[in-house]
Amino acid sequence: PNLIKALMATESSFNETAVSPNHKHRARGLLQITEETLHILNDHKGERSNYLMFIRAQDLFDPSVNICSGVRWFFRKQIIASARLGRKATWEEAIIEYKAYWKIIDAGEIPRPIKELREYYERLEGN
Repeated sequence: PNLIKALMATESSFNETAVSPNHKHRARGLLQITEETLHILNDHKGERSNYLMFIRAQDLFDPSVNICSGVRWFFRKQIIASARLGRKATWEEAIIEYKAYWKIIDAGEIPRPIKELREYYERLEGN
């Protein structure tokens, strides 16, 4: 739970009505679910073929819908990161996949939001 809270802090600063300014990859809500991700999550023949749900863009402002969708997507990103790495990805590597920071990481840099996420997480864990 604390990792998701830290992710939420870096994605939306806990603002449930947050909308990213990026028009190409518009993201909404606490965990900043993009329109592309929403489309993937709603594809009943793809990613979530074993679930019957339909989430509208405006539903992403509901914290319950956004958090459930974000956590589902986060678990999917761990699977994708694991395939990329050829081993089971750590949760931080899943976050790097979630935030699409691999190019920056591969260049030897640590993006500011990853540093902030680590700080939030440590505080939440009481370290």
